[in-house]
Amino acid sequence: MPPIAQRSIAIIGSFVGTLADLHGVVELARGGKLQAPPITMKPPGELGDILQALDERRAIGRTVLDFTRVQERG
Repeated sequence: MPPIAQRSIAIIGSFVGTLADLHGVVELARGGKLQAPPITMKPPGELGDILQALDERRAIGRTVLDFTRVQERG
């Protein structure tokens, strides 16, 4: 049995387009015609708002939870 099946690991992704489409995208990237999606850093306290924005399809790009400024409790 493959190691992925033994460890119950799931690989989730998408496959869209043809090999010709991939070559076209690579050429666009080489030509500098593609832009990376925006990345927004948010504190964990805004998780509810982040999830709501995702659910309502208002989120653009990537949202990253920033735990570096979270104070430890104790």
